Amino acid sequence: MLSRQTKAADEAQREVGNVAIRDYATGLLNRPGIAETIQERLDRRESIALINMDLDNFKKINDLYGHLAGDEMLRAVAERLVQVTPVGAACARLGGDEFAILLCGEAAGREKVFAIAEGIQDALGEPVKVGGGITKIRASIGIYAQVEDGSSVADMFRRSDIAMYEAKKAGGSQICLFENTMEAVVQQRYQMETEIREGIPKGEFVPFYQPQYGI
Repeated sequence: MLSRQTKAADEAQREVGNVAIRDYATGLLNRPGIAETIQERLDRRESIALINMDLDNFKKINDLYGHLAGDEMLRAVAERLVQVTPVGAACARLGGDEFAILLCGEAAGREKVFAIAEGIQDALGEPVKVGGGITKIRASIGIYAQVEDGSSVADMFRRSDIAMYEAKKAGGSQICLFENTMEAVVQQRYQMETEIREGIPKGEFVPFYQPQYGI
């Protein structure tokens, strides 16, 4: 009797742990779940790469068909990611319409990751039934490969995110590899914004009216 109770308690504990690291809508890992997996790989000093993916047309689906249809699309994306990523990859939904794929070993090489990202784009491009209609899924993809020694989980997320936003700036439905110069530009912009915010209350900026002629 006690043995059965202990086994039931262990199973319940495992279920609680599984819920804590899984996304309710897709069954993929959630942000804490993928972060834990990334940390484990970093601790083992494995070769890894992180793909950050954001859907380009998700809001339109929610607006046209409602949130239940949006959940249908998220599940369709999750299924296709699992189908086209190599064995050993960890797929996650980070929240909203943002996904991440952690690749390890040979799959983490720069050229190999790019090829996998292209395969993801092709898979997402296949028509999908959502909300009683048929649509195609478009996504912007950022890649952080050739991970630098000493990189943290936060570094992995930030750098793949920077690359993903570069893909969006290029018009969406693009794939972009992270380069160190991208992070430098972001840091410079943040520093400038900080200095402006601090300078305005100190009177360091003086506004001038520039009239426009010939209108």
